[in-house]
Amino acid sequence: MSRIRQPRHMGFGLIELMIAMVLGLLVLGAAIAVFQSNQRTFNANEGQNRIQEGARAAYEMLSRDLRATGGTACSKQAIPDVEHANSADENNLMVTPITGTANEFTVVSADDASYQITAATTTTATLLPPSPLPAGWKLSSGFKENDKLVLCNATRMYVVTISGGGVNDATNTLTFSPATPVPIYQSGIAPEATVSAARFRSARWYLNGGSLYTSRNGVAQAVVPGVTAMNVSYRQLNGAAYTTTPSWPDVVAVRVNLTLRGQRTIGGDVRVDGSNFITRTTSNTTAIRIKVP
Repeated sequence: MSRIRQPRHMGFGLIELMIAMVLGLLVLGAAIAVFQSNQRTFNANEGQNRIQEGARAAYEMLSRDLRATGGTACSKQAIPDVEHANSADENNLMVTPITGTANEFTVVSADDASYQITAATTTTATLLPPSPLPAGWKLSSGFKENDKLVLCNATRMYVVTISGGGVNDATNTLTFSPATPVPIYQSGIAPEATVSAARFRSARWYLNGGSLYTSRNGVAQAVVPGVTAMNVSYRQLNGAAYTTTPSWPDVVAVRVNLTLRGQRTIGGDVRVDGSNFITRTTSNTTAIRIKVP
């Protein structure tokens, strides 16, 4: 009698399945660890990029205001007539165009966009439109009633206020007060190209609620979020060191240190603060153009 052989069962045993599961878990864990590491690196780099972009934007804008401190489109020797009682704005523009503390500063100047004056009385100024003329341009696009205005030529400078509905688009004429002692432009005395009008600009830079702010002519606007500290120091003429309590008429350069905070991160090689936020302290020094010999 022949013996019937039972077929051998093929497949995985329990031990083999458990080994396979353990190996699978190890591979999955390694994949998750790599993913988390890459995610942390991405977040850290993104946070640093945001900090760098914020610092670049902040320094570019505040440095532009600092360089223009006390400047106009005319000679820096231009002053009001001796018969004229100087206003506070005129004194600030000539004598103390920058003031501040260790945490903020305010600068005044004429706006970058200036217009040539082609005719004037003691209370009006007619401006030359820009060339080439932009589509839809009109005088009231750049000037409004109650705007402060810097009028200047090679020797004289005044700060006045547009008043009495004083923006005439038809004739490109501004009406202002107070009256100047003599017209800022008189044909035959000075070339038209040396006589100009521009808006008076006052810019304050400060921190508010964890953001860097600027207030231009009283209108505040957030510039860069995530700024946790702002330190300002000033260098005086012929001085070697920076100080927070200078003689304001003698300030020739300004150093601004900003501490910026990016997004939260965990672990990795990125230096973080006590709350796991990426932080960087940056510094920028700007010379005041009108004070440069």
